[in-house]
Amino acid sequence: MKRSERNAVLRKARWEETDKAARRGSEVHDYAHRLAQGQEVTVPDELRDHVDAYLRFVADWEPRELVVETIVGNRQWRYMGTLDLIAQLADGRVWILDWKTGGKGVYREAALQLAAYRYAEFYLDALGTECPMPKVDAAGVVWLRADGYDLYPVDADEDAFRTFLYAAEVARFASQPPELVIGDALTLPERNAAA
Repeated sequence: MKRSERNAVLRKARWEETDKAARRGSEVHDYAHRLAQGQEVTVPDELRDHVDAYLRFVADWEPRELVVETIVGNRQWRYMGTLDLIAQLADGRVWILDWKTGGKGVYREAALQLAAYRYAEFYLDALGTECPMPKVDAAGVVWLRADGYDLYPVDADEDAFRTFLYAAEVARFASQPPELVIGDALTLPERNAAA
């Protein structure tokens, strides 16, 4: 494999693992949510312990769900995403939460992700109607593992949101075709014979 090909594979590897963890998190939430509502479901073996961890979180923190797994957006800053949960927890505060199921813990980028959700202008309800974002008191990540869970508070404040906006601009710049910012190679100008 050429060096450039190896680099491309390595750059994609982290995001493939992140995408896999995100899908696992959505599946865990779906199974656990259905179980919590009393539905009969068959949880795949590889998710069973994570679902149990989710159910322990629910038993401990007693979330009163306000917004669940929905699209949020911000027209001013031109972004959208899918948040996991806004709920009032046992401490009485309204939290915006993100489920993480990756094996290496919580990445600091979670602060930017949660800030983007927190400062979205609207969310879509089950009918696809735009609703104003509820006011939240705190942000956090629930790290669900086979051996339990941890709830980590996250600083998803205005500073984190500003950093998210900077990162979004850099990402937009990096994703545009190079020819939009790099011109054609120049040829040598003709030299004046008198010079």
